[in-house]
Amino acid sequence: KDIADFWNNLSLSRKLLVAFGVLALLMLTVGAVGNIGLNSVQTSYKHALEDGEELEAISLTLSNNLLTARRHEKDFLLRWKEQGFDVAYANYVVTNQESVAAMDKNIDALSQFAPAVGTAFATNYPQAQYENDLKVLRENADLYEQNFQKMVQLIKEKGYKDTGLEGQFRADIHAIED
Repeated sequence: KDIADFWNNLSLSRKLLVAFGVLALLMLTVGAVGNIGLNSVQTSYKHALEDGEELEAISLTLSNNLLTARRHEKDFLLRWKEQGFDVAYANYVVTNQESVAAMDKNIDALSQFAPAVGTAFATNYPQAQYENDLKVLRENADLYEQNFQKMVQLIKEKGYKDTGLEGQFRADIHAIED
């Protein structure tokens, strides 16, 4: 009742001043809350962009490592006869292995983004799918490395001219001819 009496005793100008003051305070509160929300969204968006840029950079590095490994593989296969197995191994197989090791590190780095992918793209690309794709990528990289190393070992066993099985075969042929 005291508030109602106080209100009724105020002049119209004072009532308007109080009403506009309350409205102004309410507008300032809504503006402050909206600004805080906007800053929160901007920060989240900024972090998502930074994560996306880092994810893209790691993916590009991974792709470059694969291309480098394949180039060293090709160079080994094309040049081991002219350079000799040991020289070609040191020049190309070792660097191929370094590229494959770098690929593994990049796959590990990509796995740290699984939770972010799960929250950012949950409906289009769930976290479980992302993790499965990384697992398949790692399996394929391991299979590539195993197959290349097996091929290198078979080339070494086969030999060329005076080395390996081919060298032994040539020596046996010459012994038969003599």
